[in-house]
Amino acid sequence: MNPSTKPVQHEFGRFHSNYTNMKGELRQELTFNGERLVGIDISNSQPSILPFILGRHIGEIRQTQEGGGSIVGEEFSADLDIKSEIQTVALSLGVIFGSFYERVGVSLAPPITDRNMVKALFFESLYGNLDTTKNSRIFKQIKKVSPPFAAAILDIKKDKHQELSHQLQQVESQIVIEGCCRSLMQNFPSIPLLTVHDEIMTTKQFEGQVVIELQRAFFDTCGYFCALSTG
Repeated sequence: MNPSTKPVQHEFGRFHSNYTNMKGELRQELTFNGERLVGIDISNSQPSILPFILGRHIGEIRQTQEGGGSIVGEEFSADLDIKSEIQTVALSLGVIFGSFYERVGVSLAPPITDRNMVKALFFESLYGNLDTTKNSRIFKQIKKVSPPFAAAILDIKKDKHQELSHQLQQVESQIVIEGCCRSLMQNFPSIPLLTVHDEIMTTKQFEGQVVIELQRAFFDTCGYFCALSTG
């Protein structure tokens, strides 16, 4: 294999290969033993993982407080039921049903009905610098749903604004590669698997197994279900 074509493990979790750089319409033409591959992916992957990341951060802050460390603020008080808050936020934002961009878009003032515009706004607002995040319409919407989660976003980003996106990508890889693909390889040694971040490509024969294992891996990591799309 030419060294330039070797797959690469990114420093913050993502696995890169020639397939991840391939345009989606070209990936649809990939075959294995003459059979076209199908893709199964996590709908709204990073918004779906976001409630878990923020809940985990609040839990870590609480441990610091209990250990006599610094107090971040009342947003992370001991009265907060983190698991319940994660599920509430996940449901409120629509990530469990895969409707995040649509639901957030119509809740903005004025509403945005173009899904791609909402998606672009999400990445710009949550992955931009701290001021961009504070002033973003999506951040303000999350703050309405859960002030503690909004505070967690700012706390994660306060030293390095890229930290939130890095954590989301790390957990995404943990779910897809370490959780789902590892289990599939152990239980179905002959299964063809190709990962493109939150998408797993396989043959039609194994589509059902991938759906089950990807949903299980997501639930085992985050504690709530996600929506999947296939095709």
